[in-house]
Amino acid sequence: MKCLDSDIIIGFLRGKAEFLKKMKELENEALATTTINTFELLYGAKISNKSENNLEELKKLLNHFTIFPFDLKSSHEASSIFADLRKIGHPIGIKDILIAGICRSNNLELITENIKHFKNVKELKIKGLSDSQNNSK
Repeated sequence: MKCLDSDIIIGFLRGKAEFLKKMKELENEALATTTINTFELLYGAKISNKSENNLEELKKLLNHFTIFPFDLKSSHEASSIFADLRKIGHPIGIKDILIAGICRSNNLELITENIKHFKNVKELKIKGLSDSQNNSK
């Protein structure tokens, strides 16, 4: 299953060509995101100038996704990821660690524009906006 990071969903909602193309490529895939991503998306919609409209569009879109929660299994994975990244001196933001933990614990492939945020996470399947950015570890 493909798990879309917030940046992919935001780019799609904003109608950016490369994100629309990526969503077209994924139209026959089972799509998912995480509760961490939905938090980021809902927060962004709520502080935007067109909050009611943006919330409505976001809710419609999210109805087509499986939403994976941050649960106990995910917290074990995320804590391992955090410890591993700290040991090698490559920390990333806590939200990205939580997203990676959810993806790794549920065997999800993360689709993101921010490959650099996740590239040092062992055993995380990631793919960038273009196919040339594959980085499954």
